Amino acid sequence: MSEGNGVHHLVHIGSALGPQSNENCALISDVSETLMAQAFSDPAPTTTVVTGSEKDAIRRLFGSNPNFIQAAQGLKEREEEVLDLCYMHGFVTRQVIERTVLQGISKRSVSRFFDRLITKRALERKNHNWLAGRGVYCLSRIAYSHFKTRSSYDLPHRYSLNPFTLRHDEAVVESSVRLLNLLGGSWEPERALKTDQFQEVPDGILRLDADKEIAVEVEFSRKHRTRLKRLIERWQESEVSLVLYVCADEKIAGFVESVMTDFPHSPHLALMTIDELRQRKVDVWTPVGLRRLPVKKGGA
Repeated sequence: MSEGNGVHHLVHIGSALGPQSNENCALISDVSETLMAQAFSDPAPTTTVVTGSEKDAIRRLFGSNPNFIQAAQGLKEREEEVLDLCYMHGFVTRQVIERTVLQGISKRSVSRFFDRLITKRALERKNHNWLAGRGVYCLSRIAYSHFKTRSSYDLPHRYSLNPFTLRHDEAVVESSVRLLNLLGGSWEPERALKTDQFQEVPDGILRLDADKEIAVEVEFSRKHRTRLKRLIERWQESEVSLVLYVCADEKIAGFVESVMTDFPHSPHLALMTIDELRQRKVDVWTPVGLRRLPVKKGGA
């Protein structure tokens, strides 16, 4: 079993987009809904409300393209997992998926994996010049409409890629997969968090149970010391169980550690490097000594 198979899906089936009174809405049910359920591996048909161009897209794809329907029925668990991640984060990259969900699979098979999802019109590849063949993918409009109806979070379709933050954003995606595999729980992405929930909105929240939350901050550049200290001070007032900084390398981890030592009695502050997370290390540094992460059964 690949390391990626343990990702906890955040979506749930059967939530509605909104009231059915809008005259531009169509109630998709019976045959069309059954085909949608088959295409995306739903256990049973559900009733969904879609609007305008989305309605036309569903009719085009599911009503007049039997080859697509047949191909879509072959979606496997890993494909669904990648699409879930793409909905949560707004994008995925080939490099991250190759290291996590598809770990141990040949590069040729990885290429076929993404080609298959593009052929099924579930993924679209981003083609900005600055990406230089990095392999960045987002959900197609029709796949986004499907996942939106199943998700607990109403997330926007388009994600604004930035050449200056892509490396950081990739690391957030990878950290979410690896922490879910290691600790279990569910992941709430930054773009789903409301600013009134936290004084400082993290890169993501890992919810382990009703009273255990880990705020995850991915540090891939060195902030000004005063700024980082101010951010940590805000976390001091938070009720989260742990604030985990995942750092790009030992140098940045050393800098974050030097700031955290200004809070010598804070066991809920912790840090590790992303390489340590890849190695599945469970003991993380805190200002009061090493702390063991609450690993799920079979996670270590």
